[in-house]
Amino acid sequence: MHSGKNIVDFSFCFQYDRQFWIPIIFLLLQVIDTNCWPSYRFNIPNGNIVPNPCNPTEMWTAVGHGKPKVFAPRNPFGEDFLRSRMTWTRQLCMMDSDGDGRTNGEELGDPTCEWQQKNHTPLSKTVSHPGVCEPIGSPVCAQKPNNYVCPGQRNLDCPSFARNDTEKLHINMTNAHVPIKASSYVCLEVRLPFDQDYHLLAAEPIIDKSKIVDQIQIFACDSGLHSRVYNHPFECGEKPRGDCQSLIGGYSRHENGICFPPKSGYRIGENGCRQMIFQIRYKNPYLNPALYDSSGITLYYTSYLQRYELGNKLISVTHFTLPTGQKTTTITSEYPGECSTMQMSKPIYITGAFIHMHSYGRQQIVELIRDGVPVEVIADGTGFKAHNLKGTHLKKPIRMFPGDSIRTVCWYDTTTAKTPIKWGLLSTNEMCSTSLMYYPREDWLDATATSFKQIPLCKLQTTGEANGCHFGRLFDAVRQPDATSVALDHCAAEKICTNACASIASVAFTHPCLRGDNYELLQSRLTRKFERLKNFMDALKLCRVEYINNTNDQETITTTTEIPPTVHSNIDLSNFQIPTGGKIQYNNPGIPIPFQKTRQSTSRMGSVQNRRVRPVRKNSPVRKNSIHPQHVIEAMELKQQSEKRLTLAHIQSVPSRRNSVRATPFPTPVFPKQINTRGTRTFSSQGEQNVPSLEPRENPLVAKLANFIHTMHNPSNA
Repeated sequence: MHSGKNIVDFSFCFQYDRQFWIPIIFLLLQVIDTNCWPSYRFNIPNGNIVPNPCNPTEMWTAVGHGKPKVFAPRNPFGEDFLRSRMTWTRQLCMMDSDGDGRTNGEELGDPTCEWQQKNHTPLSKTVSHPGVCEPIGSPVCAQKPNNYVCPGQRNLDCPSFARNDTEKLHINMTNAHVPIKASSYVCLEVRLPFDQDYHLLAAEPIIDKSKIVDQIQIFACDSGLHSRVYNHPFECGEKPRGDCQSLIGGYSRHENGICFPPKSGYRIGENGCRQMIFQIRYKNPYLNPALYDSSGITLYYTSYLQRYELGNKLISVTHFTLPTGQKTTTITSEYPGECSTMQMSKPIYITGAFIHMHSYGRQQIVELIRDGVPVEVIADGTGFKAHNLKGTHLKKPIRMFPGDSIRTVCWYDTTTAKTPIKWGLLSTNEMCSTSLMYYPREDWLDATATSFKQIPLCKLQTTGEANGCHFGRLFDAVRQPDATSVALDHCAAEKICTNACASIASVAFTHPCLRGDNYELLQSRLTRKFERLKNFMDALKLCRVEYINNTNDQETITTTTEIPPTVHSNIDLSNFQIPTGGKIQYNNPGIPIPFQKTRQSTSRMGSVQNRRVRPVRKNSPVRKNSIHPQHVIEAMELKQQSEKRLTLAHIQSVPSRRNSVRATPFPTPVFPKQINTRGTRTFSSQGEQNVPSLEPRENPLVAKLANFIHTMHNPSNA
């Protein structure tokens, strides 16, 4: 009994030992296999700081083995290291064990193979793994028998990969330095083949270091764009430049590349997209200054054009401002049905969408509206998280008819914001945009689906009327080279507000086209390419600023005129009064604009110089030799009688302590009607010059211009 009990107890102990000690021994064997010879790491240069290619913030402890820290067979470098008897030789240094095109010495910081074991200081600290082919996932590395795949990396399954007629274009960062920031964006501009037309079918990511590559976005530039391309990676904003904002796909936790629907392709080449921007968002939370990456993308394209050509349309709203401290703030934009009626030739099919907001965004919904009722949800961004590319890929395309609308609603949470958040491309700004993929592209061409605040810009392309303003008539009127345009061009060029511009501005600011969002639109960079409109707005803005700056100046000299009831742009400046001091109120109940005070003096050589002078104080003494304004007027009246008419309008003088005539430098007068140029020689403060005669002549543009001016003066008829 006693012995039996001992046997039972012994077997129990044995079972207990097997249950617990064998796993421990197994783990010890793993450690021994990988780390039992830690001194071997000092037999190679930088052996103790070889980074993990998938996560550069971690070290690959077992350099000669297939996995970083656990039991695994030897990798190619481990086999070569074993054959060299665990020593660093010149032969081992010159070998390329992993077959990625760099020698073991180059990867371990000993490119000249001069390192010796007794000297533990390597020549370079730039280190990569000599036993893992990099970039991981590249076409070269994918063909290696011992190709290493980062844990969690997914492979894209796309039928286009198996086609025999596809060509490949590999694009990667090529050991680009990762910025020393917790989060950053690095862009690479590339030029695509453009010898003929191709269709892009798919794109597959090349992920070198998955732990620091947060996402990759592929932006297509406008068709036909052929500008300068930077061949090196550069740090960029969250959104690339304005002509390359068509997001067609990318890589993230939710996206693993591009696979366009069957029988469809995105045109690149001679008559399509010629340039693309690849943007990578890096994470470097520990601010490591020695991080490098070679991630990129592989494009699959074919010269056999597909049945359907894909298009990309950006639906967005711009120039909005979000208030602070709000749990929920919404921004809404709409591509109206009246635009789709005029801009779509046939129904289109929407295949997918990418929504985009920044850090304050919480939700975004894109809906298809028909007859005022939502009929389809194109994209639902519920639970949106910033910096996380997530697309909507529709298995069954949504059919959109001419007359349908697209409405986008974005929700924001600004409770943590300290200042109002403005719209913009930077990560500190906010956006509300959607990139739609659709086909056929030719049925929805050259249509702007962006809204400036609440103004759909597509209406400027179609009817020309939006938000109570007929922009088409405004643009037509501004284009006319009449006297008003000459006056405003002069004010904008010289950066002064003359009497003519002041009179025009006082009436212009009452027009609906120059109020609220309409005024901001005309002041924005969207209209900067229209030079005449730019001058028009700059002159009006200058007059508004002058009024604000001088409203409280009681000694500012101003001038006055009566605004004609219908044609105010062609103001007869001969009705301006010559002030002799003090302040004269504006006769028109508009915005009083101060008279621009300058001094005009003549040197010995006869040149005229204009410069700013201090305001003239009331009751200032006048020297005997000074020129009194009345004397100037009388002299000019005599000259006018002898030569019929004299351009008195732009000579405005005041008393001074010096011999000078202060005049507004405005060389060309503005006349009440269209005039011929059979000129009359006359006299001015700048000497003799040819000026146009006041004899009117007929011009077909006058009626059109007068109609516009009448509309501006009577806003109720706009």
